[in-house]
Amino acid sequence: MTYYLFLFLISLLISYVITTNSTKIADELKIFDIPKKNSIHSKLIPKTGGLIIFLILIINYLILIFAQNELIDNTIQIICLSLIFFTGLIDDSKNLNPWLRIILIILISLILISSNNEIYVIKELIFHNFWDESLYLKDYSYVFTIFCILVFYNAYNFIDGIDGLAIAVAIVWILMIPLSIRENILIFSSLIVILFFNLQNKIFLGNSGTSILSFFIGMNYIKYYNVSKFLYADQILIFFLIPGLDLIRLFITRLMKKRSPFQGDLDHLHHLMFQYFYSSKKALLSYLLLLISPIILSIFTAIKSLYIVISFTIFYFLLLIFLKKKLFKNST
Repeated sequence: MTYYLFLFLISLLISYVITTNSTKIADELKIFDIPKKNSIHSKLIPKTGGLIIFLILIINYLILIFAQNELIDNTIQIICLSLIFFTGLIDDSKNLNPWLRIILIILISLILISSNNEIYVIKELIFHNFWDESLYLKDYSYVFTIFCILVFYNAYNFIDGIDGLAIAVAIVWILMIPLSIRENILIFSSLIVILFFNLQNKIFLGNSGTSILSFFIGMNYIKYYNVSKFLYADQILIFFLIPGLDLIRLFITRLMKKRSPFQGDLDHLHHLMFQYFYSSKKALLSYLLLLISPIILSIFTAIKSLYIVISFTIFYFLLLIFLKKKLFKNST
């Protein structure tokens, strides 16, 4: 008990010290969020939330190295998470070319999955009740795994648009992973501190934060999917369904308009909710309700995953039509 209390206090201390000194740190690293035309904020906000997550995760893996003597695997994870974090940090400061960022993510993903392909490579898709048979990926395992990491990375990056959303969604997703008590204490205590200050517009995750969180979450979903067999491919699809649908829609619509798929706008689902409610808190709660509803149905009911996916895909597009009609009507 004393050990876990110590970890809790360490996490709170790191989170609090960085948060209360965010302006100084952001000034040194040049990582302020500067309001743009498509921003819903009007003032400079430090993007230092990622630094908190980075330090907490490094402490977590260093504890694993010393306590369990798992040097190679945990060292590789530290290296990959560090590379992901600094890629995001440079992006926060210098605005990396999106395609260069994608290439770097692919290279870092290759380092991870090549280190242990039994744990980090998706070799087959095992379904709970979506499909009767498993799909064996064979020669496409590496390509499919990297594709999943990239899609998840971008889907998570896309939801970081209103106060608290990316952090709250990360908390929901991490709750679905059987992490150790140590990891839960370290990660959740830091995320709750960041969420508290983020809702007050005092700190942002930044690309460094969304990058390292998406990589950590994605890495662990793949790991526990392969190792524990308690997760099924169709369940994971349902967990990530709403952000995934938003990503696909935005990519297609932007390409149809001959724009870069990575060019930001205010057409994300959470932005439309914010414009409709004119309240970030109501938009946050509405989005979380939509995200959690299919997850609850998949866990606590016997409804087939296929029906859940189809139903919420239809609901997602009906909701979009409703929001856009209302917003258009209000603007005329």
